[in-house]
Amino acid sequence: PDIPISTQYPEQLQAEGRLTDEGASLEFTFPAAIAASAKMTFTLPATAVTSIDLERTATEPDGLLAQNNWQVLEDSALVKRLNYPWIRTVIAFSGEDDLSGAVILGETNGQTVQLVVQYPDAAAQTYWATAMLILDNLEFDAEQLPLVQQ
Repeated sequence: PDIPISTQYPEQLQAEGRLTDEGASLEFTFPAAIAASAKMTFTLPATAVTSIDLERTATEPDGLLAQNNWQVLEDSALVKRLNYPWIRTVIAFSGEDDLSGAVILGETNGQTVQLVVQYPDAAAQTYWATAMLILDNLEFDAEQLPLVQQ
């Protein structure tokens, strides 16, 4: 209840929310039978940063993409598929061990949002059916946002 995010998701997923001094997070993990390495992680930082700042920290030489050895995919259908009002930037990537995903950055109610989605290529269709259910029903609690007054 302290996490300013709510959504619907299939009961086979495990959801874990955290609220700390650094911000709020909500992670969905998939059962090993579907894809053990598939997950969605929402992060709402408690610092006053913009989605442009988040993009810079994701793409800089020692940023999130580089740390995970993820290669940016310039032409991805993901960019066209993800059309929600809070999204500002979608950075599709491919990684080692046939892993794909995206770093999705945006803002809502004065709060920056980072969403990292990752899944094995072989489970892409199953993963996206579930991910779209989560994203289509996603709501941010405007009364709890932003986490820090800017």
